[in-house]
Amino acid sequence: MALNPFGRKDPASGTGTGTEAQTIIETAPPVQASTSKPPAAPARPGGRLGLFGGLFVVCAAISAGLLVYQAREASLSALQLGAASELQALPGQMAKSARLARLGESDAVAELEQTRTRFAGLMQTLGEGGSHAGAALPPLPASMQPLLQELDAQWQKSATLAAGLGAQGGALATASVAVQAINAAGGAFADAADQLGRRVLAMNGDPSTLRATHALLLHAQRAALQANALFSADADPATATTALAGEAEPLRQRLAELERLGSGSALDESLRTLGTAAAPILEAIERIGANAGALQQVNEASAGLAANAPALLAASSALGTALAGRTGGFGPLH
Repeated sequence: MALNPFGRKDPASGTGTGTEAQTIIETAPPVQASTSKPPAAPARPGGRLGLFGGLFVVCAAISAGLLVYQAREASLSALQLGAASELQALPGQMAKSARLARLGESDAVAELEQTRTRFAGLMQTLGEGGSHAGAALPPLPASMQPLLQELDAQWQKSATLAAGLGAQGGALATASVAVQAINAAGGAFADAADQLGRRVLAMNGDPSTLRATHALLLHAQRAALQANALFSADADPATATTALAGEAEPLRQRLAELERLGSGSALDESLRTLGTAAAPILEAIERIGANAGALQQVNEASAGLAANAPALLAASSALGTALAGRTGGFGPLH
């Protein structure tokens, strides 16, 4: 039987009732299963996003911590600058209080002591750290220490002068009260001397009594002038107290002379009144003389504080300027 590769009918088969020729079909050999591992599945998008999210959270936490730290450092630096700025105002206050104390205002001594204590406290806080404005401040950094040391050198001068003046506060108050006593007693003494003179004239008394009364009144007036000069702006306390003591002795001598001239006469009562009026003046002069040295120390301390105030202000301003430049920047994180 012949093969018909195209499956056509054989013409010799007649009407086509014969069987169709077989068709050769080539088939490929079966594919064997691969023994290699299947490729890894691609990473899920959700896993990578989770990793990025974790990194973002960590970075955000670090940034927040840095911001908190920077804000805290900026706040502390601002407080240090505030303390230094306050120091700049204190030298003038100290000089003013010392000047008022020199003029006899005893309350100014307490103000000076308060200012001195405040300055010392701020210096300690800046140098060693401590509490200020409700916060615990650290010491100034090493870069600021030279300026702080220069300020401290000037401060020690003013602190010594202020302490010396403050130590004489009691003597200053005593002298101030004594001057007020002289002024208060002056009117009564002048009236008593005037009444004595009138009595002498009415009695046609001894002219020497009138001269002694007039001299007594002049010495009392001069004593009042010298006492008030103690607390004038340009007076020298040593000179004023010496001059005041020089008026006290003639006062006593004239009183003794009048008592001798008028003893046992109708002038006794007027003389007793005059002596009573003179007693507060003489006592006040003695109190001032006893504190003459203290008054001189107050005068010298006041002058010293005024002289050192510009240097103290310059040193405190230099520190404040340096701190302002440090605080005005971005701080240690930048």
